[in-house]
Amino acid sequence: MDIYEWKLSAKGNSYTEIDGLNCVVGKNKFGSFFGLVDGEFLPQAFSSLDEAKDTAVREASQRSFSVSPFEELFGGSDHEE
Repeated sequence: MDIYEWKLSAKGNSYTEIDGLNCVVGKNKFGSFFGLVDGEFLPQAFSSLDEAKDTAVREASQRSFSVSPFEELFGGSDHEE
């Protein structure tokens, strides 16, 4: 498994970049932890910062491999020839 360097933001949240996607994790006002990947909140709350980080890394990795660079530039494989 890759190791990512997490930095601390001015607001006290941890952040890193994974495959070009910004990941942010931190503690919410209810005492649980949140995760954001590319500006979108992960749908669940987490019981620990490490759990939020692990899930954010996994989600970012899945998103980065879901679209190939070719598909990003030229669209999917559903084009007519």
